[in-house]
Amino acid sequence: MITFMVVNGFSLFDIRKLYIDEMYFFYQELFYTLEKRGDVKEGTYAKIVNSSKGTHVEDTVSQLRKQMFRSIAKKNKKP
Repeated sequence: MITFMVVNGFSLFDIRKLYIDEMYFFYQELFYTLEKRGDVKEGTYAKIVNSSKGTHVEDTVSQLRKQMFRSIAKKNKKP
């Protein structure tokens, strides 16, 4: 996802500043823009949005955050 966004105009610095859920939102909107420009097949954006409806994306983001916090907490623990 990161490589795709960089190739399509996002800088690594910009991506690094985004939160996980913001990054996914920008990724979806990038597909919308590419579809309107004719760079990707029509209906691609609809597939992405329909597949992410419900709690699937929120659950994924939530799980990823928990994993990141756990890994940071492990590094901060002193033996």
